[in-house]
Amino acid sequence: MDLDFTITDEWVGLSKQEQQQHLFLKQKGILDTFLARRVISQEQYDFSLHTLMDHMAINPII
Repeated sequence: MDLDFTITDEWVGLSKQEQQQHLFLKQKGILDTFLARRVISQEQYDFSLHTLMDHMAINPII
């Protein structure tokens, strides 16, 4: 029985901008989960998302 302990690096081959977008989406997903499970309020979510976007220099698409 062979066990495969290979760790795949999801960041390999991504540009810095793609890495930043990927990280942003992961962190936003966490905020979305917190909001859905009512761990944080809508106001906390909005503030945290805005802060995250400011810190990562993400501009919303209008």
